[in-house]
Amino acid sequence: MPPAPPRPGLHTIAVDGKALRGSRTATTTYVTLLAAMDHTGTVLAQR
Repeated sequence: MPPAPPRPGLHTIAVDGKALRGSRTATTTYVTLLAAMDHTGTVLAQR
């Protein structure tokens, strides 16, 4: 079943993150990627 369309006045934001495999070194922790998108597929932020 497809998701319901957003109602006027409400905004949906999807957030996803992951740790990059193999990015850890002897002196640093692993690199983490994070992204946020709205309901239309527009990327709001990446880090």
